[in-house]
Amino acid sequence: MDTKHLVTFKTILEQGNFKKAAQKLNYAQSTVTSQIQQLEEELSVQLFEKVGRRMKLSQAGKDLLPSIESILNSADFMKNYQHNGKSLSSSLQIAVPETILTYRIQPFLEKFRVMAPDVTLSLQYLNCYEIRDKVEDGSIELGIHYNVGGYSQSIVSEALGEFPLVLIGNPKIDLQDYDFEKPKQKINLCLLTDDRQSVYQKILDQHLNQKEISFNGLMEVGSIEALKRSVLSNLGIAFLPRFTVEDELDKGTLKEIPFETSTPSLKAVHIHHKNKWLSPELKCFLSLIEDGI
Repeated sequence: MDTKHLVTFKTILEQGNFKKAAQKLNYAQSTVTSQIQQLEEELSVQLFEKVGRRMKLSQAGKDLLPSIESILNSADFMKNYQHNGKSLSSSLQIAVPETILTYRIQPFLEKFRVMAPDVTLSLQYLNCYEIRDKVEDGSIELGIHYNVGGYSQSIVSEALGEFPLVLIGNPKIDLQDYDFEKPKQKINLCLLTDDRQSVYQKILDQHLNQKEISFNGLMEVGSIEALKRSVLSNLGIAFLPRFTVEDELDKGTLKEIPFETSTPSLKAVHIHHKNKWLSPELKCFLSLIEDGI
C-alpha cells in the first residue's frame, strides 16, 4: 500500500474537496482522483460518495479513517525517529480561540520560543467547535479551547482551568433603569458579540431564551478588542470571560452588570487525537501548559 495515497486521502479531508487537495499537494486533480481510485480498488471499498455536488466521506471511509491515521502517524514517527532527543526543529499546529490566544497563552508561547527556536509554530484562532472538529479529523495537532462537549472516543482531553463569565457595560449605564434577571422583557440596549457561535454567546442565548429576555438589537464585531472598544463607546453590553476585561474592570472603564446564569464559568481543556503521534515538539509545548493556563 502506497502511503502517498493515504496522504492524499487525508489531505482531501483536511481541504474539503479533491480540487483543493490537488492544489495543496501540487498535483493535477486527475492525479488525486487516480490515487483515490487505486486506494479504493486495493481496499475493495468506496471511500467517498457524491451527495449533490459535494463529495463526502462514506461509512467505509469513516470506519477506516482511524487505521489510516495510525499508519500515517507510524510512518511519521519512523521518519522522525533519528531526531528524537535532539534539537527541536519540526513544525507544530495549534488552534486556539481568540480570547485564550490573546490573554492567556502568550507567556507559554514566549517560553516555547526560547526552548524551541527552530520550530515552525502555526497558530490559528478558531471557534471552539471548529477546533474540536479539526483535531478530530487530524488537520490540527493540538487544540486549546473551552470544553464544548461532543468529543468522540478518539479525542484525548485534559483540563487546563476554569474561567468565570461576566456581563459588562459602559460605566454610564444606570443599573436602576434595567433588571437583567426579570423574565419576559425587552431591554432597551444593544447586545454586542465578537462571535455569535462562540460557546459563551451560546450560554447567554440559552439563558435569555429561557427567561424570554430580548435586547434592542444585536451587533457582531470582528474581535475581542473591537468588542471592548464598542462597549467603551457605550454602543451596548457584552458577555465575555472575565479575564479578557479584568484590567478595564479594575480601572473602572468598564462596569460589571449583576447577572446569573446556570453556567457561570467556562472550563478550558487541551485536546489531541489519540492516534496522533506525539512529536517531541508537541510534548515540549504540553509540558509548558500542563499546570493550566
